[in-house]
Amino acid sequence: MQVYDSIVIGAGQSGLAMAYYLSKNKLNYLVLEASETTAGS
Repeated sequence: MQVYDSIVIGAGQSGLAMAYYLSKNKLNYLVLEASETTAGS
């Protein structure tokens, strides 16, 4: 079972920015997106 420090809902601009900073801080995270593409406005 995988345990995450954070779960980001939405892979838009702010969600991807959040994932970037979580990654820089070496945290485990998961990004969830409903559509097939990322960074939609």
